[in-house]
Order: sequence, then C-alpha cells, then structure tokens
Amino acid sequence: MITNLQNIKNSLKKTKSDEEILSFVSGFEFTDGLIEEHLKNLKNKSKSSAPPKMVPRDPKAYRDFHKKLDIVKDRYDPFTNFYLREAGQKEMTRKELPEKIRKAKTQDEKDFYQEVLDNMMLTEQSSEVSDINVGTHVIKRKDFHYDLETLVRDENNYDRNAEVYSTDISDEYFLLKRRREAEANFIKTKIIHKLHKDAPLSKSETKYLKEWNTQISDSKYFNIDKCMVPAEPCSYTIGNLGREDNQHLNSVPLVNVKGLEKYAINDLILELNHFLDKNTIETIEKEVFVEGLKQEWDLPKDLMLSETRNKEIDLVLGQVEENSYRHAGKFDQQEMEGLNKMFETNKKEKIFDKTWVISII
Repeated sequence: MITNLQNIKNSLKKTKSDEEILSFVSGFEFTDGLIEEHLKNLKNKSKSSAPPKMVPRDPKAYRDFHKKLDIVKDRYDPFTNFYLREAGQKEMTRKELPEKIRKAKTQDEKDFYQEVLDNMMLTEQSSEVSDINVGTHVIKRKDFHYDLETLVRDENNYDRNAEVYSTDISDEYFLLKRRREAEANFIKTKIIHKLHKDAPLSKSETKYLKEWNTQISDSKYFNIDKCMVPAEPCSYTIGNLGREDNQHLNSVPLVNVKGLEKYAINDLILELNHFLDKNTIETIEKEVFVEGLKQEWDLPKDLMLSETRNKEIDLVLGQVEENSYRHAGKFDQQEMEGLNKMFETNKKEKIFDKTWVISII
C-alpha cells in the first residue's frame, strides 16, 4: 500500500500537468458516497463504525515533515535553489561562524570554530581558481550577487499554521486532524473544479454545497476553516471502490491496488492532498463569509476580506526568473572564444588535427 501511494504521487508528477492532476483527483466517483457519509455523521452527530486498516504513519515524523514544508519558500525553483546554495557558504563565513567564535565559552570551542572558518575560507578561495590550467582563455564566474531576504521567507511573516508548532497539540491529534481535513479538502476541491468548468454537480455534491454555504454563514470568522470537516475519518476502504474508480486508479503507471481492499481510502485521499491547494479553498470560504456580511450589514460591494495577488502573476514571475537564470548560464561570445582557444591548445600540428579542429569550431 505504501509503495502504491508513493508511486501514485511520483507518476502523477512525472506524467501529468497541474490541470491534468486536478482532473485526475476530481475524476473519482466514490466522492458521492464519501459526501453522504459526511452529511449523515454531521446530521446525527454519531461516530461511525471502527475505522478500517490504515497505513502505519509516525505522527512525529509526519508533523516534522509539515514543519519543513511550512518554512520553505512556496516556490522552491532551480533559480532560488542555485542562489541559496551559493549564499549558504558565504553567509556562514561572513556572519554565523565569526559570531560563534566571538561567543565561544572555552578556548577549545573557539579554536574549533576558527578551524572550520579557516577551512571554509580556503575552500572558497580555491574554488575561484579553475580546476584545469587554461590560463586566461576561460573566465570563471565567481561573484554572485544576491539578496538573502528575498530568497527565504520573512521571519516576521506569521501566515503559518499555528497547529504545526503548538506544543498543546499532540502529534497523534495533528495527524488525525489532517486525515479529517484531507477528506473535506478532497470534496471541496472537486466541487470547485466542477463549478469552474461549468460541469453539472451530482445530487450529493449539490446538497454538500448547500450545507457548506450554510455552515460558512453561521460560523465565526476564526472557525471558517472547520466548516464541513468530519469528526473522524470515513469508513470507506479500497474495497469500496467501484469498477470505474479501480480502473481510474490503476491507470496510473506502477500502480496496482489489487489485494489492498482492507486499507482505508483515507490514506489515498491524504496523499492526494499534496496536490490540492488549501489556500484557494480558504480564500473562497472567506469571500463567501464576506458576501454574507455585505448583505447583513449593507457593506460596500467592493469590500474584500482577503486581498492577495493573482497566483498567475506569481507563476509568470517564476517563469521569468527561471528563464533569466537559464540564459545567464549560457556562454557568451567572449567565453566561447576562450573555449575555442582552449581546445586549440597543442593542435594544428598535423593535417588530421587541423581538420578536426575546424569541424569542432
């Protein structure tokens, strides 16, 4: 089961675009049954039967994983990765190690950090010299200008999930809550995707959407994210998947769920949530909440509770950065001439060499 879950994520990332992944996630038919169970438990306020077999997960490791996701930049592209790698050693030699030397409590500790600093400085100095002796033919780039604050997330940015860091919430509860939220996000994403495509909603999806809207209107602002989140994971298993859903799932390369009928469908939903954009769901819920306030309090129609830049702009800027990074990595005319001179070294002595040198250039 674990292997299949990993292969699902890996294959989807390798073979499908973002739009195709979203269509794949929204293509399951068991969602209607999942909705009916959620609405039933919401109405009766009763717990379902014993949960099915779930993949063993280490709650602490799972929470640590989300902490790491929370502190990295939202778009960790090759452009940012390159400059972070270049900045890492420079920042270490300029700020961190000198500060550790200054605050060292013992002479041994001070000597240790001083030795590390000296070695890093020697490494940095040696890297400025080309590994091959080509004289002045090739100019080696060694100066990288960067703004570290734009490469890493601002330390004063508090737009983070407080539950990830809260010491009052146990790791076990955090994992369980993520399992429950995953199911709600899964259903909400499918409904939003179908509305965006002007596709007709099923009867169950229509009932869910109505109840979802009601809960948003009746909730407090700080409780919006809890709307439609079930009290516990669903009782569905892989064995409850219909023929179409099994074919849909097995169509992914290196995936075969035959013999895994006892495992919870919640594990599949939890893994697929890596592809879902929870921020979009939260933004929609906030705007629905504001629309209700506008009618109740006769507020201006242009009032917006969440003002964020269109994500498409960020994607375009990311592509511009990536293209700039790629073009900067190309050899310019001066460097090409230097490379040609390097390859001509000790050549042209024989007719055979001259022929190949000319063909290469």
